[in-house]
Amino acid sequence: EWAMLRATSALRTGELVGGQGLEDNLLRQFTQLRAEYFNIGDYASGRMPMAYMILVEIITDTLVFLAPLALYLKLGPYTITASAFIAL
Repeated sequence: EWAMLRATSALRTGELVGGQGLEDNLLRQFTQLRAEYFNIGDYASGRMPMAYMILVEIITDTLVFLAPLALYLKLGPYTITASAFIAL
């Protein structure tokens, strides 16, 4: 808002040189910028799509299921304990 006020006052005092078209264009651009600024909160508070959450759950479950098999060569019998920590 302050930038829009500064630009219109600069047009009136002669700091910015332009006609009515420049002023209309500036006001339109500042209005669009302000509208996009207020949309940021809406986008940030939006929920994640359900498909994304299901995909992350499937990948996590697969990792937890396959981790003991991958760790068995290095940890041996401690794989069961390590799997419990991974599942937490």
